[in-house]
Amino acid sequence: MIAVNSEEAMKKRRRDYKDDGSGEFVYLSSFMENYPQCYLVEQLPNDVVRAHFHTVNQFQLIVDGDGKFGKDLIRPLSIHYDEKYKPYGPIVAGEKGISYFTIRTVNDIGANWMPEFRNKREKGARESFYKLNMDEKNIEQLKQLTEPEFETLFSSSSSGAAAYRLAIGPDQQKECPSPQGNGGQYVSVVNGTCIINDEPYPRWSCIFLEPDEPPLNLQAGPEGIEVLVLQFPKNN
Repeated sequence: MIAVNSEEAMKKRRRDYKDDGSGEFVYLSSFMENYPQCYLVEQLPNDVVRAHFHTVNQFQLIVDGDGKFGKDLIRPLSIHYDEKYKPYGPIVAGEKGISYFTIRTVNDIGANWMPEFRNKREKGARESFYKLNMDEKNIEQLKQLTEPEFETLFSSSSSGAAAYRLAIGPDQQKECPSPQGNGGQYVSVVNGTCIINDEPYPRWSCIFLEPDEPPLNLQAGPEGIEVLVLQFPKNN
């Protein structure tokens, strides 16, 4: 298991130029850099990231601002999953910009822009899942929970890719879905605090579990906790 405190990760925030040759830039905060890979992108107001694809599977979790993802209007809290070689976008930031986590189990060398790299795509149908514009629970709502709340946001019976939402009250515990038999799993803290080895992990902290690890026993802090569990496919 790898656990990354969001407050520590944000200290690595840096300005980075986009790799589309436009000369424009975004802000990046690396949470996990290689294997696995997780970073926060802060896209500037009205900026556009062109349609493209990657050669690895990935989730994106929209956490701040608003804009458009392809034809869809998006705001927090939104999840987007695309199988490798599946084109998506453009990502168009709104007037206040848009921020999102890009989450992978392995490092990726960069975007393959469309239509220039169309001939690099592998043929075949590719999975794509969205869960858009969800309302997160605030701290007061979490404090009032007496029983865990669990929701399956999407789940592929063929590949095993899935996303779940779990909320528990102050100082409660609940076992997360098992990562075993799939391609690895991220747990992202949406609100409240997660306690791991007596250490607090606040909002937007990330935990990664390998496919052969036992399920995470989620321990809430004194405010309760809401998390998203993002599960990668079996043949990842």
